[in-house]
Amino acid sequence: MDTALYHLDDPGAEARPLDDGAYALDHFELKLFKEARAFLTPEGKRLAAVRAQRMTDFISMFRAEIEGEMR
Repeated sequence: MDTALYHLDDPGAEARPLDDGAYALDHFELKLFKEARAFLTPEGKRLAAVRAQRMTDFISMFRAEIEGEMR
């Protein structure tokens, strides 16, 4: 991927459309979380939910770090 990790002024896309072609962090919301919701079997759903929570936790911690730097 030839993308930036995140948008410097708006990493969470609060005031801009998501663009995973430009920002890797946007790919979580546009693709990865949708994939996690698409599993059909009970075990697949359970595993997807665990992994989606890990991704959510990662994004939260990452944003706390970068937004701390932005302030």
